[in-house]
Amino acid sequence: MVALASCTTSKVRVDTTLDERVSLAYNRTYSILKSSGLQGFDEENQQIIVDEIETQMRARGYTYQEEKGDLSVIFSVYTDAFRLKQTDPNYAASKLKKGTLLIHLVDEALNRSVWMGYASGLFEKTEALPESQVRSATRRIMDQYPATAYGYLPMKMAKQ
Repeated sequence: MVALASCTTSKVRVDTTLDERVSLAYNRTYSILKSSGLQGFDEENQQIIVDEIETQMRARGYTYQEEKGDLSVIFSVYTDAFRLKQTDPNYAASKLKKGTLLIHLVDEALNRSVWMGYASGLFEKTEALPESQVRSATRRIMDQYPATAYGYLPMKMAKQ
């Protein structure tokens, strides 16, 4: 069963970019914003994505705020294939499959995107995806986010 589950998400390409010119060290709070382009996208899948983003941000010591968090987490789902153009010349443009989940973190003080991750081809097929697959892809993206909240000491470190 585990082997089967891993095969279903293996065709999903996950990648991230980080603006290395910006420090992620001074943020403590986050807000989640849904893209306006989610009309027609399954509400249940939207909630699964939100729940997993919240779990991942809390695990890094961030505190949720309904509005005006230090970081705004914005997610979108693109139903058509598209070319992701990067403003940073160090990153090549990527051609992404239809059904891409894109997660942006915007530093509100700087008013700029500081991190972005995506799962390309996640919602490629028209049939509904199992919750575990949506959750796993969202987690695979967020696992690559390299920062923790300002002043946060993970439990393992605090006990040492």
